[in-house]
Amino acid sequence: MNLPIAIDIGIGLVFIYLTFSLLASEVQELISTILQWRAVHLKESIEGFLSGNDLGQLQAAHQIANQLYAHPAIEGLNHEAKGIWARLPRLLTRWIPSQIFGSRTSGPSYIASETFATSLLETLGLNTIIQKISGYRLTAYLQAQLGAIAYPQIEGRLRSSLMAYQKGRMTLDELVEQMGEGVQSHSPELFQRYFADDVQKQFLAQQLSVYFSDILEACYLYASLNWRAKLCRRALKHVDRSSQPIAQTLKQIDAWNDVPESLRRTLRVVAAAWTQKRQEMNIQAIAHLPAATLQSLGLSARDLESIPQAELFYKSFLVVEQSKAAIEGQRSLAEVEALFQRLREHHELPSFFDNTLDQTLEVLAVIVSNSEIKSLVEHIPVSTLEGLQIPARHLQMRLDNVGEGLYLFQLELANWFDRSMERASGVYRRNARLVSFCLGLLIAIFVNVDTFFMVDQLSQEQSLRASVADLVERLPADRVFLPDGSANVETFSRLSRDIYPELPIGWGDRNLKTQLRTDGSLAPFDAKPKITPLFLLRRLLGWLVTGLAISMGAAFWYDTLSKFMNIRNVGKKPPETPVALSPMTAMPQTTAMPQTTIRQIRR
Repeated sequence: MNLPIAIDIGIGLVFIYLTFSLLASEVQELISTILQWRAVHLKESIEGFLSGNDLGQLQAAHQIANQLYAHPAIEGLNHEAKGIWARLPRLLTRWIPSQIFGSRTSGPSYIASETFATSLLETLGLNTIIQKISGYRLTAYLQAQLGAIAYPQIEGRLRSSLMAYQKGRMTLDELVEQMGEGVQSHSPELFQRYFADDVQKQFLAQQLSVYFSDILEACYLYASLNWRAKLCRRALKHVDRSSQPIAQTLKQIDAWNDVPESLRRTLRVVAAAWTQKRQEMNIQAIAHLPAATLQSLGLSARDLESIPQAELFYKSFLVVEQSKAAIEGQRSLAEVEALFQRLREHHELPSFFDNTLDQTLEVLAVIVSNSEIKSLVEHIPVSTLEGLQIPARHLQMRLDNVGEGLYLFQLELANWFDRSMERASGVYRRNARLVSFCLGLLIAIFVNVDTFFMVDQLSQEQSLRASVADLVERLPADRVFLPDGSANVETFSRLSRDIYPELPIGWGDRNLKTQLRTDGSLAPFDAKPKITPLFLLRRLLGWLVTGLAISMGAAFWYDTLSKFMNIRNVGKKPPETPVALSPMTAMPQTTAMPQTTIRQIRR
C-alpha cells in the first residue's frame, strides 16, 4: 500500500469518526442536560468538600449543603426553564427518585467561588460566631477587671461601641479608645493601668485581639470533643455492666450508619473496657487481659491497635462531661478557663491539645460557657470545621477589625474552594470520558461501524476513497462550526446523507453480505445473510476501536482531518494567478469567487 492510498484511507476513517463523534456529543449533551449531571456533580463535590470525604460526616454535610443551596445568593443561580415545552424535560426527570437537591428538583451547574464563600459563612453562622466570641471576650474582660459593681455603670455606654465592633464598623483600637473614656470616670486606677498612654492602649488591644485560626481551631476542638463524647455515650448507653452481653452491644455499634468504619474498632474497645466492672475505666488494661477473655469480649488482636484512640475518645467524653458540669454549676469564665488549663497541665486532654495555644483554650472556654455560641458550633460538621482551619492558617491575622477580617477570610475561603473544584472538575472529566466511550460503543454497535472492516473496504475500493476525499475537500470550513464554537450538525448530516449509502457501515443486507463474505461465513450463492455469534465476536474488536475513537471528540477529529487534507494536497500544482493585461488587449471576463475550503482555511 503506497502513501497516497494510506492517506485516503485515513481521511475516510477520520471523516466517519468525525460524523459519529458529533452525534455522540449531541446525545451526551442532551442526556447531561436532562439528568443535570453537572449540577449533581457540583452538589456532590460540595458535600465532599464540607465532609472532608469522611463517610461518617457525609449525612451532616448533606444537610449543610441543602441549607447552603437554600441561601438566596445560590438559590438565585438556579434558573429553571419557563413554559410547558421548555419545562417538559424537567417534568420527566421529577419521576426519577433523587435526594440530591433535597426538596428541590434542580440546582445550579456553576457557583462562583465568591458567592460560595459568602453563602457558606452565613449558612454556617461563622460570621455570627466570630462576632459573638470577640464581643463576649471583651465583655468578660471588663467584668473581670471592673467587678460586678462598677461594670454595670459603664455597660450602657459601651453597648453601642461593642455592637459596632462586632458588626465590623469599628476597629479594636477605636473600641479601646472608647473603653478608656468610659472607664476614666468610674475607675481612675484602672484607667491609669491600661488607658493612660498609647503604649498601654496598644498593649491592651493586642491582648484582646484573637487570631482567626484560634477561633476556628477552638470551634473544631469543641465540636470534635462533643462528637467523640456522643459516640462514647452511645457505646456506654447500651452496655449493662451486670447482665447485658457484650455481643449485643457490638451488634449495635456495627449497625450505626453514621460512624466511619475506622472508628468501629475503637468503640468496640471502649464498650469492652466498660464491661470489666471497674470504678474507673482503664482502657490500657484491656491489652493485658488473657486471650480467652479478649475472645469472649469479641476483641481481636487487630482491635487492640485502636487502644490509644479509644483512650482518646474516653478522655474526650470526660472533658465534655466536666465542662457541662461547670456550666450547670454556674461557674465564671475564669473558673472554666482554669478547668481547661488544669486538664491540660495534667495531660488529661487529648494529645491534639498538646501544642494548642493558651488563647485557643480561652476561646474554647468561651464556647463552652456560652450556650448560644455552643449551639451554633454544634450544628457545624466536625470535618467542615477541620477543613476551614486551612484557609484560616493561611490568613494568620489578628481580629483587630471584624469586618475586614471576615472579608479577607472570605477571599481565602474562595481561593480554597477554587482549588478544590479544580480537583473535582478532573473527576467530572474522567466520568464524562467514560460516558463518551459507552455512547460511542453503543453507536458503533447500533450502526455497525466496524473500524477494521472499513479499513478493508477503503483499501479495496478506489472509487469509495475518491468520493470521500473529494467530499471532504469541498467541505466549507466556515460552516463546520457555529459562531459559539459548537459543531454544525446540519452540515455534517447533509454530507453524511450524500455519502452514507456508499460507506461500509450499517445493518443493511448489502453491507452484511460483504462482511460475511469477507469473513468467509457466507457462500456466494446465499441470498440472505445470517447473523451468528461468531460474526458478532469478530465484529466486537472493531466496535470497541470505533467506540474509543468516537469518545475522543469531534474537535480532535476535525483537526486531524485538516492535517490529513494538508498532507494530501502537498505537491499539487497551485491555482494559476491571472496575469494583468493592458487595457487594449484585456478581454472582458467574469471571475467566480472561489469557495473557501478546509485546505485554504487551515493554511
